[in-house]
This record gives sequence, structure tokens and C-alpha cells, in this order.
Amino acid sequence: MVMTNGGARADLVVDGREAITRLRSAVIGHSRLVKAERHLRDLHAENRTADEQRCILICGDTGSGKTSLLRRFSLPFQERVTPEADILPVLQVVCPAKCTIKSLAETMLVQLGDPRPGLGTVPSLTRRVLTLLEGRGVEIVLLDEFQQLVDHRTERVAVEVSDWVKSLLNGGPCPIALVGMPGAERVLDANPQLARRCMARVGLTEFDPGSEQDRLEFRNILGRLEKVLDLPQSSGLHRADLSLRIQVATGGLLGGVAALLSNALRLAEDRRMSCLDQLVLRDAHEQSRPLGRRHWQNPFDLDQPEPVVAGPELVNGQPNRETRLRKRKSSPAFAEEGV
Repeated sequence: MVMTNGGARADLVVDGREAITRLRSAVIGHSRLVKAERHLRDLHAENRTADEQRCILICGDTGSGKTSLLRRFSLPFQERVTPEADILPVLQVVCPAKCTIKSLAETMLVQLGDPRPGLGTVPSLTRRVLTLLEGRGVEIVLLDEFQQLVDHRTERVAVEVSDWVKSLLNGGPCPIALVGMPGAERVLDANPQLARRCMARVGLTEFDPGSEQDRLEFRNILGRLEKVLDLPQSSGLHRADLSLRIQVATGGLLGGVAALLSNALRLAEDRRMSCLDQLVLRDAHEQSRPLGRRHWQNPFDLDQPEPVVAGPELVNGQPNRETRLRKRKSSPAFAEEGV
């Protein structure tokens, strides 16, 4: 029997690196992800029969699952080589910061394999983008970080860039999914012609700890994540009390869950633990404490009662989901509740 310095069996100690690798590669399906993916598949399927190409807008905060959504959707569409061309069914492009027509066109040309993506005028780059979209058999474009078309210093929308995106719908062979932070919706609002081509606006919202349905689904997700981690002993992450603490600590965002569990796994390995308990989750969450914050309520504190999730304004001293949404400007992207 192999023992660690602390006396615990080595085979019962968390392997943090391996567990984090499994966690990062996991794509856990849930209702919001499934519904957003359905919209993407509908857009892709319509490409075969549409008289004109259309787009959809998918908005969500950091950690809401946009990256997982795009990875899950793209998985079946692998690049393949044929005698005629190297086929690229899904083209995923990240809009560059301070996005201009030229910088976006160059970014697309790089992904499409153009040998000289920066050479030429905007009309020349545009023609090459359209030619390569057709030649490489692109069936859908995933345009990520679409909020980069909004200058956050001046709040000015790069209307000329959105017009260029619309020109790709007019002259290109495939639809486009516009993906980004909630501010991305302003681009559509500032360009009525592009908005007319949008078949759906989809919001990837957080799991609300004040909603019983969201709490139950969040518990289910944590149970499946624990199976992915495959630790020597059960952590019981899906237990009602512990899952609610995790939900409050992460704001109901799965990206926050991944960050919290990654920190906890590193600590658990250092401490030669066999699972994640409330104490190690408390210390892991403490690592994300804002610098200089005096009043900090850690939902994993052992003397802290089960988090309060009901109330007119606050959840554990923080604005609840209803309050946050009320303070946010009314947005059609979030009208499809539960997506």
C-alpha cells in the first residue's frame, strides 16, 4: 500500500491536475444549452432552403456557457479533405478588439487559410472572403465576441462593420451566428436592416437560486460534474445545502462553477484530501474575494446558515436576479426566458 507523507493512501488522494483536465473538457448539457443549440441547428438547416441567408444573436455573460455551446454545436462538423477542396463546414471567428471591417476580414481570411490575409483593399478582402466561404464549403459562420463592435469608451456602434456583416449574408453562401456579451444586442438595434435578417435573439441566462426549477437543474448539473471529476470519494456536490451554496457563490454561472471547482481541486490535492468538502470550497471561494472588500460573506462559511434565496432585493447581501434584471435595460435578447 502506497502512503503519502500525511499518512493517507496515495490512491485516495485527489489528483487535481487530472480532474481539472476532465472538468475543462466536459460539456454538460442542460436546458439553456440545449435550447440555444436548437436555434443554431435550425439556422444551419434553413441554409439549405432559404431564399436569403439569415442570422441569430446569442447573448450571455462571461461564464454563461457560450464557449461550451459553440464547442458542442461544432463537434459533428469536422474539417475534412476531399479531392476538390479542404472542406470547413463551420467557420468560427473571434471579432478582434476595436473591430474594423479590415481587421474582421483579415481575421476571417486567416481562419479560411488565405496565404496573405492582410494584403489588399477592403473590397479585395471582401471578395476573397466570399470566394473562400464558397470554395471551402462553409455551411455556417460563428462570429464570437460580437460585442467588440461596440466601443465601450464612447458607446458608439461600428455600424459600418455591421453593414459589412450584412453584406456577407447578401452575397455569401451561409448564415451567421452572432455570439457575444449582452452588449452585442446594441449592434442589431443600431442596424435595422441587419436586425430584420435576425431569426432569433437568444439569451443564455444564469441559474437563479431563487427559482426552484433552476435549483433542481443546478443540482443535477453538479451531480453530473462530480461523475466527470471521478474523485476517490464522493463530495456530495449535488446535496441540496451544498449545491445552493455553490449556486450563490458562482451566481448560477457554470463558468464560475468550473473556476471554483478548479481552485478547490488544487487545494484538495495539496491537503491530500480524497474529495471536496465545504471547508475546501470555502477556501477556494475565498481566493476570488475582491481586493480591499471589507464586507465579504462567504456562503461556505461553516457557521453560515443555508443561504437565503428569497427576498425583495437581496440574496446573501447581493442583488438577486430579479433586481439585476430590473436594473438592466429591457432587452429582447432575454425575453425568451429559460434559454
